[in-house]
Amino acid sequence: MLLFIGIGVAATIVMHIILSILLSIGKAIRQTVETGKTDDKAIERSLQLDMVEDEMDKLISLKSMRVGYAIGGLGFIAALISLVMGSPSGVMLNIMFGSFFAGSLIESLAQLVYYRRGIKNS
Repeated sequence: MLLFIGIGVAATIVMHIILSILLSIGKAIRQTVETGKTDDKAIERSLQLDMVEDEMDKLISLKSMRVGYAIGGLGFIAALISLVMGSPSGVMLNIMFGSFFAGSLIESLAQLVYYRRGIKNS
């Protein structure tokens, strides 16, 4: 079990590095096509500007994460209640997995809604 977790972490790191390299190459190609010349400083500046996360992004991320965690937490409590009521442990696990899935899905949907509707800083 721990071996697979380690393999998953290593694979995630390698994929992140590869995708970052591909993003940089794509940016360089696009800038070369648009301007006709390659300027390393301009490419680096463009990459840094794309990776900046402003206050609104952070606020939207936090608010949508709160919604997702609330749904996951309520599902966890519902799973514990089902176990206390005498349901099999398989039902409890299904409730937990379902609520975590729903929480993640609704978190992503909440992010889309907040970006579309806008968000108040309150």
